[in-house]
Amino acid sequence: MIHKSRHALSLTSFTLAGVLLTACTRGATPATNAANSFQTVSTVAPAIGVSELSPSSRIVGLPDHRLRTRIFVSSYAIGVVYCYTRGGKLTGRILNFRSPQGEAVTKDLQQNLVVADSFGHRIQLFARTCAQGVLRTLTDPSGYPTGVATDARGNVFVTNIFDLNSRPGEVRAYAPGDDNGVQIGDPNLSKAYFVAVDNKGNIFADGFDNSSSPAGRVDWLPAHHTNWQNTNIPLIFPGGIDVDAAGNLVVRDQDAGFASYKVPSFKPTGTQFACPNPRGCIDFSFNARHTSIWTADVRLSDVYELAYPAGTLLRTIKNVAGGGTGPVIIDAQVIPGG
Repeated sequence: MIHKSRHALSLTSFTLAGVLLTACTRGATPATNAANSFQTVSTVAPAIGVSELSPSSRIVGLPDHRLRTRIFVSSYAIGVVYCYTRGGKLTGRILNFRSPQGEAVTKDLQQNLVVADSFGHRIQLFARTCAQGVLRTLTDPSGYPTGVATDARGNVFVTNIFDLNSRPGEVRAYAPGDDNGVQIGDPNLSKAYFVAVDNKGNIFADGFDNSSSPAGRVDWLPAHHTNWQNTNIPLIFPGGIDVDAAGNLVVRDQDAGFASYKVPSFKPTGTQFACPNPRGCIDFSFNARHTSIWTADVRLSDVYELAYPAGTLLRTIKNVAGGGTGPVIIDAQVIPGG
């Protein structure tokens, strides 16, 4: 579950859909100031937490049952993703995970659910209807996938909290049609927790740094660049990250609260609020209009909708999977309906 060797890396270019990236592989020291040709990608759905995609009124030609609002809640301990209505009614389950953690939703008309199955070393796509069948499987042979983000071009970005190959701070990227992905790891991190992408092509990741006494750290890979950079955002224990409607980076510190920062200066915007259960929330994501966030309480097995940027509690889905300590819910992903 989410909780803290530095190697020389060489740079290898590869192309995602509409995006030229540079992969980090073990070998020589990375070149510096090498320019990339990033193209615009879209605002990302968050990794481990709760999120909502574009309003269903924009979805043309989908049958009515596809337009119902659904909330997907991943249970790390039980290996199940639960499907709820916004009012808290359990409508279905997706089974056979090893330990599901991060979730995201594709930004096409289908709005498929993307689930990081940590101990399964894979990322799987499912229909938004909560159907059991797997639509696509992305392999992750080198680590334990934790956070997930997607963009409008169909690219999927994944963070690994643990790496079987002892690489630092792995972030993997999957282009449409590529089920194996490539590594664009952050050598400044010993563990990568969560990932986000904004509509300018900037990629953000948080985790623990490579110091002898690891501390929380938020890095970013600016568009048109190859080197990860420290945002210097103060962070104790990494939580979810996402981008709001104004392009600000919103960061969840599991030992503190939620706070937003301007990009690229990363100066505080003044927005700051707490989880209803201060240390219960891990990841989060925005609703379609960025007027609220959804977050899962790992300690109480509840899911909260909080107004943004005020942080006031709007809604609670209580006792996911029966409540108690057994479910260990990590993420809640929202797909809006009509």
